[in-house]
Amino acid sequence: MTKKTTFFNSALFLTILLFVFFLLIQYGTKIELVASAIGISSSFDVWWHLFSAAGLCISLCFGVLILISYGISFIHAKSAQIFLFSASSLISLLILLDIKLFTLTGNHIFDEFVINGIRNGALTSEVNLGTATYIFGIGIALLFFLAPYLIQYILTKFLKTSSHIFIQSILPILILIFSVVFFATATKKPILQQAYIWPQFAKPHTFSIESKSQMLELYTMYAQKEDYKLEDKKNILFIVLESFRGDLHHLTPHINYLSETYGTHRSSYHYSGTNTTETSVFSLLYGIHGLNYALFANHKTPSLPLQILSSAGYDLQGFSASRLRGWNNSDFLLDQFNSYIEYTEWSDWRSDSVTVEEFLSAYSQRCKDTPHFYFVFLHSTHHNYYFPPTFEIHTPVISQNYNHFLGDDTLFHHRESIFNRYKNSMMYVDYLLEKITAGISDDLDNDLILVITGDHAEEFWENGLLGHGASNLYNSRTLVPLVFHVPGKEKQTHIASGHSHIFPTIFSYLTPNFDIQPFVDAPALGAHNNTVLISANDFMRTGRLCLVSPPLKQWLTFKDSELHLTRTFTLEDADTTHTTLPTLVEREIMTQIGKYFD
Repeated sequence: MTKKTTFFNSALFLTILLFVFFLLIQYGTKIELVASAIGISSSFDVWWHLFSAAGLCISLCFGVLILISYGISFIHAKSAQIFLFSASSLISLLILLDIKLFTLTGNHIFDEFVINGIRNGALTSEVNLGTATYIFGIGIALLFFLAPYLIQYILTKFLKTSSHIFIQSILPILILIFSVVFFATATKKPILQQAYIWPQFAKPHTFSIESKSQMLELYTMYAQKEDYKLEDKKNILFIVLESFRGDLHHLTPHINYLSETYGTHRSSYHYSGTNTTETSVFSLLYGIHGLNYALFANHKTPSLPLQILSSAGYDLQGFSASRLRGWNNSDFLLDQFNSYIEYTEWSDWRSDSVTVEEFLSAYSQRCKDTPHFYFVFLHSTHHNYYFPPTFEIHTPVISQNYNHFLGDDTLFHHRESIFNRYKNSMMYVDYLLEKITAGISDDLDNDLILVITGDHAEEFWENGLLGHGASNLYNSRTLVPLVFHVPGKEKQTHIASGHSHIFPTIFSYLTPNFDIQPFVDAPALGAHNNTVLISANDFMRTGRLCLVSPPLKQWLTFKDSELHLTRTFTLEDADTTHTTLPTLVEREIMTQIGKYFD
């Protein structure tokens, strides 16, 4: 068979594949109706989406590869085969990595978030893989690169054919079957019904970071002003705790003490802005919903609350035990501080210990004629959940070096020992908060506003998964503690509150010469301000939101400029029969989203 004939046959085969998968995508709804009519499972639509999207992408890839290998064959035939086999193996390996990453975090390997994390090392720090994982990964990579040669050997040995067209044809089919089957088996059904391997071939992104936003332009203009003034200039301390749950009160006696003794604002249900760190910290420092993070990050827009404080003479200082800088374009958050230092030389509980010591040293040596805003971020409750040996109270515990990304089903067998690690780390952080309180106690009664909260919570299979990355906005991922102390002010109790309430409430006490309310998404906490809007970390792609409007929680999807109610819960995450969203509430949410996405 000549090279031209081989190329023609390969091109014809791939053209047929492309046409079939295109028809599946184009007429999938009709196929689904036919399948339903003849009694096929309602999950059929999931499978044709997976096969058609994956098949289209793989066919396109192989079309390019065969075209390139055809050109190489004029120079050296053997090199063309090596190129095709190696490229096929690389595609298979990337598919495996992408599916694994997507099922764990909801992100793809081609997402900007992942690429930037790999480039600056933040993702490596977050994943915290051990030596055994790297060895296993190298072994898998070698296996994938040897697979095409094994296929060729089997075809030649048992089927008595060495036809290039047959080998070139079977490779994309095998990779397609592998990718879809692996994705289906690696993903639990609720995620499977929402997710696609290559979403750009299934559904467009909900929003773009280039979205036109009149609110963003107005916000940027006012954030650059320099004539802000405050009538009251109390020191402010924000302490943010990584992956810290708000429902395990028996493990945090000192947080309980601070809330009862100093809690000017006490909330039965305090929610993080989102289910990931950078977007939740954004909501806390800006007073706006976390769903706006990508827009503001893209434009590097500063926080108006921080700009007001800076203009009023505040010294903004940040202390972190975690590598926040470089994580998902978060530098714009941290560059606003006059001084920001990360104490990440250690990858365990010692980072928190040093961070606390450095903060207390800076606090004790501060210039008392200058007001200060302090931001302290503690890390020990992040996986793999760290604590010194003296805090190994809940046992048994899994090794500190366990692989957190083995998969939720595998790790489920170690649930007790993993959860015990987390409990011990919570108790350690509670101890550090007691240490901080001792260093600031003289100022709590008259000169220091104190806020202690979590960036998000952490699930331990209460709803089938481990961690916080998946965009399931249950309490186990979003309910965090709140200590909110303002000296000399009357205590108030709220049913619900969120991160976006914090700065508006603080400014209601500091009395600026500027009305901040048009530039935040939540009012100051009061007797009737209990509505909270939580956005999923992948909101820009999925439009997922959670509205907390006591006594209900409602999962929403913003799609095609409309809000769609998908599920309703009580505040304790129990399902209810409510199926409608109040008109006034829907109108308010649409107004807030419309400020950013025209």
